[in-house]
Amino acid sequence: MDVFVNKVGPYFNPHETYHYYSLPVCRPEKIEHKSLTLGEVLDGDRMAYSMYDVRFKQDVSEKELCKVTLNEKELLQMREAVEELYYFEMVADDLQMRSFLGRFEESSFLTVPHVHKLFVYNHITFHFTYNGDKVRFFRKLLLL
Repeated sequence: MDVFVNKVGPYFNPHETYHYYSLPVCRPEKIEHKSLTLGEVLDGDRMAYSMYDVRFKQDVSEKELCKVTLNEKELLQMREAVEELYYFEMVADDLQMRSFLGRFEESSFLTVPHVHKLFVYNHITFHFTYNGDKVRFFRKLLLL
């Protein structure tokens, strides 16, 4: 089953979207795009094949997708995306799944010292629900 990466963008401005691979994330050597319907194009979709190897009704234990080492510019890009509450979207069997890239925690502005912590999710676990030969639902679990 193909899992497509789609778009990323700020949660509070759904019209501002970018291609998933515009971020410094795991990516194939050659990015291949899915042919889109007119509705998908009008919705701003930018689907591309992901590196996830998902087999229908087969459990898979943890597998490493890739390792990414970020330079200073890429680290700043991810930091800004997490601070601006960027979400990402994936599609499997025509079902969409969205989630945030990470999270951040801030202490009160009245607290001294002020604490600002950022976390980028670096682990995705997919859970698929089936009805016969169709995927009915899929969700993810993100871990730090």
